[in-house]
Amino acid sequence: MAPLEEKETDSDSTGLSEIASIASSRPNLWTSLSVKNDIDWNCDDPEEIQYLTFWSSFRSSMISKIRTCIDKPTIPLKAVALFLLLTSSLLIILHRAARTQERLEITETRKLAGDVASWFSGELEKAIMPLFTLSQFVQHLSIFEELGRKIGPRGRPMSAPPLLTRNITHRNITGVVSEEATNEFEAIAAKIKKDSILGSTLLNLQLAPHAVVSMIHPLINRDENDASVILDNRGAIGHDLLNDPNRAKIARETVPAPGVVIAGPLALIQSNGTGVEDALIARLAIHMANNSLIVDEVDYECWGFVVIIIDWGKLKKKSGLYTKFEREGLEFNMTRTDDDAAEKKVKEMASSPGASILTDSNSVSVNLNLTTTNNMWTLTVGKEGGFKQKRITWLSVVAVTASLIFSWMFLLLLISKEQCKQLLWKMMPKTAIKKLQRGGTVVEKHDMVTIFFSDIVGYTEIADCLTPIEIMCMLNKLYTKFDKLVEKHDVYKVETIGDAYMVAGGMAEDCNSIEGAEKVAAFALSALEQVKTMRTKNGSSLQIRVGLASGPVVAGVVGTAMPRYCFFGDNVNMASRMESSSEPMRIQCTDVTYCLLSNSESYNFKMCQRKRKSGLGIHIKGKGRMQTYWINSFERVS
Repeated sequence: MAPLEEKETDSDSTGLSEIASIASSRPNLWTSLSVKNDIDWNCDDPEEIQYLTFWSSFRSSMISKIRTCIDKPTIPLKAVALFLLLTSSLLIILHRAARTQERLEITETRKLAGDVASWFSGELEKAIMPLFTLSQFVQHLSIFEELGRKIGPRGRPMSAPPLLTRNITHRNITGVVSEEATNEFEAIAAKIKKDSILGSTLLNLQLAPHAVVSMIHPLINRDENDASVILDNRGAIGHDLLNDPNRAKIARETVPAPGVVIAGPLALIQSNGTGVEDALIARLAIHMANNSLIVDEVDYECWGFVVIIIDWGKLKKKSGLYTKFEREGLEFNMTRTDDDAAEKKVKEMASSPGASILTDSNSVSVNLNLTTTNNMWTLTVGKEGGFKQKRITWLSVVAVTASLIFSWMFLLLLISKEQCKQLLWKMMPKTAIKKLQRGGTVVEKHDMVTIFFSDIVGYTEIADCLTPIEIMCMLNKLYTKFDKLVEKHDVYKVETIGDAYMVAGGMAEDCNSIEGAEKVAAFALSALEQVKTMRTKNGSSLQIRVGLASGPVVAGVVGTAMPRYCFFGDNVNMASRMESSSEPMRIQCTDVTYCLLSNSESYNFKMCQRKRKSGLGIHIKGKGRMQTYWINSFERVS
């Protein structure tokens, strides 16, 4: 490349050095000025200047990114595709994990409910077993077997009469149950209660021949700690279960039932005891020949009932089910379904405070395995909102947000990569970039390249009248127009140094020497037209000198720090001489360039030989007198 000092006007070099000095002192202004050149850099407030610079840089950056996306639509499409891929993948993973966790919670809840149900099944079976033991004694001991016939049906001769003070609900069994039978029952019942290992949970055992309560053990229930009376059962002696309106229904259901019939839970307050809030009454009908119980006009061979009363409250407390489910954040409801001939009745046996929220969709149910009753016990366990993971909603939001952020960063990365690539392509040819990327050395020889040189006429005088910022704005405006012409005419911009602008043509593999000269000459003529529209701040017009030369050059990348693609050879110096010896707003070229343009088939260039009073040709520094030509205009060949 021709060194700057070879130009004939030394004042231009001084002006360029001044601009370079200012540029190095304010490196952050050039990008801002390329977007907005109306910033008041003479402002005394440094914070305002910093703000304006930041805003201009930000706006420039955003506009540049948008343009890159428009020019390369595959970039936003890749980012959108990545967003959709990440979002769908993360949501699928989250929902699968949520379903797995949901199934795990359901399994664990079902297991917990099953363990509780199994415990209750075992305890209830143990509690009910005394009924079957006691019924065996009744059936095999004559002292008990005859009691049903002795009491007999209400109102018949020789049957136990109604109790005078409680005519409807009780019968007078004085003298019907012998002391010997009572003592025998006490001994048997005490042994059965002790062997059941249920302790105070089994409140008492009763015999009810002909459905009339005749014997109870213990007759009085006392507290295990302070011996205070809990239940005084003496008032229950003679209780006619089939005739008491409050007990007749369950008693009628018990007679034909093949197994144990359970009533309750209900409160028991008898005589002067403190009572039991939650009690279960279990009855087992004893079917024996030579005995008769008439229920709903049906005569059953039934001796009567054996009865036990269970403290259901103590059994629930012993199970610890409230604590277990509360610790797991679960609600529960235990029900008993009585399989009546007319209808199924569901009775609530135990429930947590929030059991009302349980539905089929948010709970699991297990059945208690009871083989000795005609009831179906069910334990339902669940929680509000069900087992679906509540965190899945905000986790999905986090996943979508993270995907959006990652995709946005990926988009910025692609834009930055594309911008870097485009910037590299503007700095040097693609072939040179590929060699550098492979770690190679870039040295390229071109047999015929046309070089364009230009500078501003009177640049030093113009620079003296303008501030450095105004000079930068002027050059930026001019060379931005030139840059657009570079793209339009498909030539290669080599570099700018101050007011000098250098372009080359004919280097591409698909471009021959004539086409290269055509493009550079067309660019030069278009550049002159653009300069005509330019004005300085004081209204003066701008003028440039242009020189073209064609010939062999060597191009390559020099240095490793901030490498530059440079041109070397005599043709570069010749183009510089053509520019420095040219005239304002005229294009001077060598005879080689003239020959190339004369042979153009696509354009008709109007050229003339340069003449002076001293004759044809001009004196070129280092070359002597040479014949040169003016390029005046061109038109496309139709």
